[in-house]
Parts: sequence; C-alpha cells; structure tokens
Amino acid sequence: MRYEHFIKDPVHGYIGITELEKCFIDTYSFQRLRRILQLPTSVYVYPGATHTRFIHSIGSMHVADVFISSTLDKIALSKQEDRDSIRQFIRLVMLLHDVGHGPYSHTFEEAVLYNEGVNHEIMGSEILRKDPEAAMCLERFGKDLSFGVEEISRAIRSRSPSEWPLLRISGLEEDLEKSLYYIIKGSFSADIIDYLIRDSYYTGAGYGSGIDWVRIAYNTNLTRRGLAINEKALDALENLLISRYHMFMSVYYHKTSRAIDIMISEVLREAYEKKDLDPYLRDPLKYIELDEYSIYGIDTIRNHPYTRDLMKRKLRFASVEEYRLSLPRTIRLLRAILDKRYLNTLLRERLPRELSDKVFIDTPLLPLNPMFHSEEILIQRSDKSLFTRRIDQTTFGELSESVVIVRLYIDRDYLDKKEEAQRVFREILRVDEVRSFF
Repeated sequence: MRYEHFIKDPVHGYIGITELEKCFIDTYSFQRLRRILQLPTSVYVYPGATHTRFIHSIGSMHVADVFISSTLDKIALSKQEDRDSIRQFIRLVMLLHDVGHGPYSHTFEEAVLYNEGVNHEIMGSEILRKDPEAAMCLERFGKDLSFGVEEISRAIRSRSPSEWPLLRISGLEEDLEKSLYYIIKGSFSADIIDYLIRDSYYTGAGYGSGIDWVRIAYNTNLTRRGLAINEKALDALENLLISRYHMFMSVYYHKTSRAIDIMISEVLREAYEKKDLDPYLRDPLKYIELDEYSIYGIDTIRNHPYTRDLMKRKLRFASVEEYRLSLPRTIRLLRAILDKRYLNTLLRERLPRELSDKVFIDTPLLPLNPMFHSEEILIQRSDKSLFTRRIDQTTFGELSESVVIVRLYIDRDYLDKKEEAQRVFREILRVDEVRSFF
C-alpha cells in the first residue's frame, strides 16, 4: 500500500493512488466515466454540477479507505500484508462500483436496465469479468494479493452481507469480514458520503458541507453483528441523514430535474423498444462504448423531439401543483395508494380525452434509510456493549420513515387547461382529508 500518484480533488484535497489503482483508472471502462455526469438532469438547474462519475468514484475510494483504515486499527492482524490486502480490496471495490452506469446513470437504469432484470452494479460486475484490461492490471500489479477480478465483481453486485466475498484473511473472523459490506453499501456508506458532499459542493446547495464524515469513520467498528457506530458520534450520523433529506428535496427531486428526467426516460424507452440498444446490452465490452456523447449516434435518440428540446433547455412539462406527505413507519397502505401508476390511471380516467396524455403525476419517494433491507443501525456504547436503534429514532424524536412528493405535471402547450387538471388531481388525492390526517 504505497501511493505512487496523487490526484488533487476540490472536495477531499490530495488523494493517494497506488500503481494498481492507476492501472484500473487508466482502463477504457473507467475512463469512460469521465463522460457520465454525476447529476445529468440537475445540471439543467444547477449549471455548476458538471462533475462526473469519474471523480465521484475516486472520492468514494478515498472515503472508504478512511473507514477501513480506522476499523482495521482496532483489530489485531498478525501480518501487515493481510491488512494491506483488505485495504486494497475495499479501495478497488469502491473505485469500480459505478463502472456499470449507463448514460444518464439512474435514468438509464430505470428506463432500460430494469427491463433486462439487471442494474448498474450487475452490469459493472459483468464488465469487470469480461474486461481483459482488468485482468491485466491484477496480473501485473496484484500478484501477491488475496483476491482477483472475481472477488471484486462479486462484491460490487452483492446485495447483502451474506453475498459478500470472503478473502479468508488469517485472524479475521468470517462475520467480521462480512461486515465490510456496510462500508460499501451501508446506511452511511462511503458512496453516500461522497455524493452528498460532492453534489452539495458542485451545485452550491450547501447541505452536505457540514457533514463530519471523518468523525463517523473514526467511530465505526467491525463487529460480528455488522458495522457499529460509537454512541458519541450519533450526532454526526443524524446530521448526515438530515443533509441527505435536504439534498434530495432541493437537488435530486427538484421539480425541473424530474421533468427533464421524464423526458430523457421517454427518449431512452423508445430506443429500447426499437431494440436500438440491444447490441450494447448483450455484450459488456460493447456496453462501455455508451456514454453521454456517443449515445447521440443512435438515430432514435438523436432525432427524438425531446432530445431537440433539451438541446435548447425547452422543457416539455411544467409542475403545477405539489404536496409533500410524511409517511410514518406504521402507514403501509398509503404507500400503495400513492403508487404512481395507480394515480395516473385514475387521472386519465377522469380527464377529458384531449388531456389524458398531456398530464401526469410523479411520486418520488425518499426513504430515510437508503438500505431497504435494514431498518436499524448498530450502536456501540463506551463499555463495548451493542444495541440497535431504528434509523428514524433521533435525539430530536422520531422522524418520518419516508417522505413522498406528489406532483402534477402538464404539457406546457396545455397550461390553459391546468385548472381542470388541478381539480381532478385534488379530487383524486382528496387533499384536505389527507393533510388533516397527517
């Protein structure tokens, strides 16, 4: 673990890079991330948000290293090479966790990849397995390491600690090793920390600037039950959760960003239905030819009227009404009632025919905990005893389990009909009843 190179990052300062990491960074599949924006729809609202998946991946690797270094300091490993091997493994997994993103990132994932039964993590896993450059990097610079491409691929696509690949490090119990999963994909993972701070910085939103992530990292411990945070650092964790909420509301779920997302989704969906994307989806090494520049070489995408509109930042849809509803953990039925497809079916049934395809409802849902399979965080007291706490329980009382934004959009050419659309929208939601209930 010797840094041979350094990258100057405006968010984290100097980031050290090993020879093995530089080799992976220089591969075609990773360099492609320079052409994938981190916030491809938010950039239409926040012009400074031109940062890419490339620098986010490097920044996430740096954050993950602070976590793994701190946790390993508290474990007695007999061999320095074992410690170095674990650190290098975690750093590489975090570095490569986004190589499977397509153009427009999560928009592409929802409009295209989900139809194929995969996500960007599965695509990234397959890219690494098939990429000869990845194998070459490990053969040249990683011969003495206790892992290979297969272990990195499995870690990237893992969905729970039970799927985490074990390196079988002497002196590190199996349950402790599986807890490494949470550094990559936990409720306060390196990925979440970097994108909150980085996106806040580049948009100018500011909500992520006060996150004391180093305090969180220094106060986490590997345990047999998972990754635990020291009780004294709960204030920093709570601040992270609140910052995440505000970033989603102000940036990721901004009404204009969502309108653009819907337009791009329609363009991608049409290309997918016409099978224009099939050659890229069938071959991982062909897939990495797709980026936010090359995709305009596909005729369906280049010639779509929405594409031409976006070139001029001409938004097809306008948000004309919005409600934010807090969903307590006990309210499960309302989550089903607020299903977007169901609401849009009701909307179309009650609107005049000429309006039925010109108006739609969007219902982005923000869960307090991004890790859906776990509703609790593990906390360690000063006497080393462990206890769990629901993630929605804070010093200030209980937070909502999630918040849903219910928005009504209308085609701008039909804005003179918005009052009729709003009337039906309110009728469907029965706004007065819903608001008084909460």
